[in-house]
Amino acid sequence: MWGQIDGIPKIEIAREVMGDLIATWPQVTNLGLIAYGHRRDGDCSDIEVKVMLDPVDRAAFRDAVDEVVPRG
Repeated sequence: MWGQIDGIPKIEIAREVMGDLIATWPQVTNLGLIAYGHRRDGDCSDIEVKVMLDPVDRAAFRDAVDEVVPRG
């Protein structure tokens, strides 16, 4: 996710897409978020549940997505 597509960081594209998606999903939709490789450089065994699978809390989900920093 640290790479780019047409000069735009992939993480920025992912954040925008997720923001657009969760804005339209019904509040009762179960949604969770797992991130990997975001705390330690190049470590794909670095796995963290950022949001438990529950009915979507849009603000909390957006905050969790925004906190993810790709490390490569």
